[in-house]
Amino acid sequence: LRDQIFVGLKKGFAVNLPFDQLMERTQLLILGLERVCLQPVPQHHEVLFFPDDPESFTKFINVLKTPTQSMDICVFSVTDDRIANVVLKVHQKGIPVRVITDDERAEDQGSDIQKFRDAGIPVRIDHSPNHMHHKFC
Repeated sequence: LRDQIFVGLKKGFAVNLPFDQLMERTQLLILGLERVCLQPVPQHHEVLFFPDDPESFTKFINVLKTPTQSMDICVFSVTDDRIANVVLKVHQKGIPVRVITDDERAEDQGSDIQKFRDAGIPVRIDHSPNHMHHKFC
């Protein structure tokens, strides 16, 4: 949007708009910028339980598909290929993804952690005597 403001101003200078019209154009562009940038960020929290509730799992997968800047994941383990595939697709879009997981579960049969590593996703292992049983993203 900032670039659009500068392009708009350059066009105004290029056609030699009178100063008052140039200022009016600038004010309209700034108002547009404020309208977009000053929108409150919606805060939405929801508790999801799955695999028993298929609707919760679908909501979870849909949320996983939404990052635009980065994705940080902290989980005990990832063994569901549907989840792993979404994480890999986010990474393939060029969105930075990082994973923290439990040392005892990272190498378990069915674990998708190695898929993440193979794709170039940074993975950290907790190396603690206690289980890292957190789940957040």
